[in-house]
Amino acid sequence: MMHPDNTPEQQSMGYCMVFAALPLPRIMAAAVGGGDDTMALRQLFQRSTGSHHHFIAGAGLLIVVALCAPPLIRAFMLVAGWIQRIVFFVLFLILPGMVDRWLVHNQLNLLMEKGFLSHQILRGGTQLFPFVWLAVVLTLYLLTKKSLRSVLEYKEASV
Repeated sequence: MMHPDNTPEQQSMGYCMVFAALPLPRIMAAAVGGGDDTMALRQLFQRSTGSHHHFIAGAGLLIVVALCAPPLIRAFMLVAGWIQRIVFFVLFLILPGMVDRWLVHNQLNLLMEKGFLSHQILRGGTQLFPFVWLAVVLTLYLLTKKSLRSVLEYKEASV
């Protein structure tokens, strides 16, 4: 979506989608030997003695960086002007992860621990709360979709 031949609307959506995947927290987690990607590798290749812990952590970091770097580089180069490029990139790289950490890990997990919307709705024991949260996120996306399409529009300030 961030291809130079695409429309500015498509490029803006692609730019937002890169950062919606939370690349910085993903890279940081892999750098310390954690994260979903590294844990999946550990489950696949770890011996019971744990003798390959550093190799698995390094491989996980390498995979995560290899997958995250190309879209991040493309997103960085997409914004016009060096100051705007740096400011937008840093804000989009850091803020979504901070909001996710505060909202999901602190607030929503606290609500789940207290049993908020804990009714089991599927046979496997899935609770209602994740489905309600998904509906909230989808609603927010639909409400902001028009604004997301113009993230990269650069307008001169009128004097």
